[in-house]
Amino acid sequence: MLPGAVSFTAAAAFNYPNGQCEQQYYPGDYLCAGIDSFRSRAFTELQLRSDTDLLLFFYVTEGSLQISLPKQPAVTLQPRQHMPLLLSMTPLKLRLAPGKLLLFYAGMPAVYAKQLLPGLDNYCGKSYTITPAIKKQLHRLCNSRLRGERLRIFLISGMLELTGLYLAGLTETQDSDRATRYRLSMVKQYINDHLAESLPLPHLARLYAQNAAKLRRDFLEHEHIPLHQYISQQRLRLAGALLDTTREPVQSIAWMCGFGDVSAFFKAFKKAYDCTPLAYRRRRGN
Repeated sequence: MLPGAVSFTAAAAFNYPNGQCEQQYYPGDYLCAGIDSFRSRAFTELQLRSDTDLLLFFYVTEGSLQISLPKQPAVTLQPRQHMPLLLSMTPLKLRLAPGKLLLFYAGMPAVYAKQLLPGLDNYCGKSYTITPAIKKQLHRLCNSRLRGERLRIFLISGMLELTGLYLAGLTETQDSDRATRYRLSMVKQYINDHLAESLPLPHLARLYAQNAAKLRRDFLEHEHIPLHQYISQQRLRLAGALLDTTREPVQSIAWMCGFGDVSAFFKAFKKAYDCTPLAYRRRRGN
């Protein structure tokens, strides 16, 4: 293989006489024409290898594509999902769904991509839904009428623009994620400071500057616990601390922790600590 080339090897499912087909492509080559014409009734195993690091860009039109990364969990791309990837000299295994189409681009040597797009390493191997800007750029790349060297140069520059759009979209996503985490931290702080009070979801949602359903979804996604369970958990932790460090009556502690019904407090406490509040206090020697 010449420097910068990527070798594409297809398994026997493509029905070649010798059981496989190996083709070589070079930075900027447009590979989808070689893959779109293939049809298979079974999952097709593909393999990519290169003599140097390459920046590749995958885009799935139909079906799905599973990408097995060295020493990393496999990534599955669904329709209209895309992913840039730095391909090292380690062979890359692909699994293409039967009878479906795939668009695939070979990029430029990664050493150049890293210089032009700092931080690319942190984003490769992650799949995100396509954005309108990237869809427009993909359309330009797929419908170019250029040929030969002019097409190769056009695709290389288009790859860079495509990856730049990708990274810009990730930056926006990360900024939004940071804002969400900050608002959730403020909600958690408010909850912990007001455990003795009623904490209705609509009130917390107003603090979060979103509707109640959005708050529930974001809280579960980022904190990995439903919001109502978090509130109950914090109230019971406070109750345990008060039983351990004060001589307040159990009924008073229930009210201080936001339990208006003492029997409900006893039931929740026993479920969490496997004993009653009084038994917990005796066990702790208070």
